[in-house]
Amino acid sequence: MDSPEVHAPHAGHTGHRWLDIAMACAALLVSGISLYVAVHHGETMEKMVAAASWPNLEANVTVGDQGVPETARLGIAVSNTGVGPARLETLEIWHDGTPLSDARALIDALATAGKPAIPSLSARLEARSLVGTVIGAREDSALLSITPSDSEAWRLPIIRFAVQLQSRLCYCSVFDECYVSDTRAKRGRPERVEHCPEPAVPYQDDTTDLIDAMPAAPGPVTKP
Repeated sequence: MDSPEVHAPHAGHTGHRWLDIAMACAALLVSGISLYVAVHHGETMEKMVAAASWPNLEANVTVGDQGVPETARLGIAVSNTGVGPARLETLEIWHDGTPLSDARALIDALATAGKPAIPSLSARLEARSLVGTVIGAREDSALLSITPSDSEAWRLPIIRFAVQLQSRLCYCSVFDECYVSDTRAKRGRPERVEHCPEPAVPYQDDTTDLIDAMPAAPGPVTKP
């Protein structure tokens, strides 16, 4: 017994060549629009995720102590005012246009700023390493704090010194999107970069040998 013959279905035709071509073009157009919408939606979602994880690091300089208003104190911290974590890649600090290579150079510059009215600087130093660490959103990380033993004499010199401090730092988000924040920039907004540039004089915040490097700046040193 012969099995029934099965015919493969054929695409429908209207019998009008121009109408068939128009329908095919319309189908291609709809497919193209659908593909564009899908790609655009994916890009929009990617931007939304990136925006929800956008970091914004800033270097902040403070003088005095909120708990003790009359205390002469110089503090430098890195704050993340964004909504996502950031990894601090590089840090640069200048005083009056002169680059400072480490805490020792910064303390020497501060001691020089107090002369000749104040012959020497005796202070308590607290410092920590931040370069290479991740700073969370809405988090403040103290870089260093200098508290002179003679607060009354150092209050004005510290204020004058603080207003001449400038900084530039480069940081990257969890998506490896990197930004440069420079206090010398007129716009005051971080600039997007492909990768963090190598600083000419980076600020070395490694505190491993800090105590041994401090004889020229008398005073107790503590490392958190």
